[in-house]
Amino acid sequence: MSITKEELQKQFKKFLDSYNVREHVAVWQKQSDVFRDFWKNKILNDNISEIPKLDMDLIIKILDWRGAGSGEFRRKGGESVADVQAVKGSRGWYKIFRDLKEQKDIQEILNSILNTMDDKERVELINKFRVANQINKNCLTGENACTLNALLFASNPDSYLCVVSLKHRLMIIKYFELSGMANYDNYSYGEKIIQTNNFIINGFKEKYGIDVSPRTLTQFLYEVKEIKDFWQNKSRVKENKSTEKETHVGEQSGRNKSIPEIRSTLISPEDLYRDKYNFINILKSRTNYIHWMDNYFSKIGFQYLSQFIEEMEKEKVEEIYVITASNNKGINKFFVDDYELLKTTMSNKGIDFQIKVIDKSPVHDRFIINEQTAYNVPSTDIINKGSVSEVLESPNREFLERKFQELWKKSEDLSIAYKKILNYRKLY
Repeated sequence: MSITKEELQKQFKKFLDSYNVREHVAVWQKQSDVFRDFWKNKILNDNISEIPKLDMDLIIKILDWRGAGSGEFRRKGGESVADVQAVKGSRGWYKIFRDLKEQKDIQEILNSILNTMDDKERVELINKFRVANQINKNCLTGENACTLNALLFASNPDSYLCVVSLKHRLMIIKYFELSGMANYDNYSYGEKIIQTNNFIINGFKEKYGIDVSPRTLTQFLYEVKEIKDFWQNKSRVKENKSTEKETHVGEQSGRNKSIPEIRSTLISPEDLYRDKYNFINILKSRTNYIHWMDNYFSKIGFQYLSQFIEEMEKEKVEEIYVITASNNKGINKFFVDDYELLKTTMSNKGIDFQIKVIDKSPVHDRFIINEQTAYNVPSTDIINKGSVSEVLESPNREFLERKFQELWKKSEDLSIAYKKILNYRKLY
């Protein structure tokens, strides 16, 4: 059964209250110009025999949530198309760009795909491109078309969704009962890519009265938990958690599958080992980043983070960012020294660890946020003591992540803030 038009519009209006459409559209206009400039002056330019790694790295950050340094890129206001899992990080993208640079046949076809304005011609070109690229094994033309869809969006964000997975597109079309899919099984590869894009954009416009940019529509479908749960069928079917899932912005699959999924847990003095174990597993919950808001973050937090990075499996967390408050009495020379020591340790493991300090934090509770979810957590001191409290999953991950980003921009690095805190304490 499909969601009603009134219910969907109500959810969409609520989403727009906290999503600045104009700001995000402007970001993608700029980033699309950067991508097209890269394509023209680096890929197509015969005067350049080898593309500088630095140039590729910037484009990878734009295309893929998993790209090296993409976390900091987004922290500074950039956006990534999606989590393009098929490519498996920056190395996979390097191969793709080098293949496109060196192999004129696939370069010319993809250039035509990106530039034609005719859907019928684009379908034929995509089919031709898939055949030409088959021998390369570079993930450019995979079954779910994630990589190619990411390139299409980056080149023309006004016309393409950043729902990059065909599997996800089919789920959206099915559960919102959008028309046009009767002959899908008989579609060619190119038709599947172009038609699913059009069916979703036009379907939401005609059936639900939602006529917005493809990026805005995509973010609505993924960021609003009730909507995402609906089309992923989570509200009606208990899915087999061992099944590999396609992913979008921030989603992970195949990561730490042995870690139990924790929705909530009671902290009590009866089983301190269990409590600490569960808290560490929250930090290890299938994520590329950890964002932690705790006005009174303490040295005990360093101990948990240290244990966490020691227990990490091969897959890496790229960044751990903590925001604490300037009135945190635990900030002293020993706190700063421990921070610098742990920061160095994490850097050696390829993790960007930063603590920033904000004056007059508007956040009361403590939250740990990752790509999948967010948790309302007690202080690590409370967990260590076993005082009765609870760790609870929050239904407001998207709001909390946006709040974190907002506060992060207003905060100062601990090393700078500490000097100001010392001066303030001397005065008062």
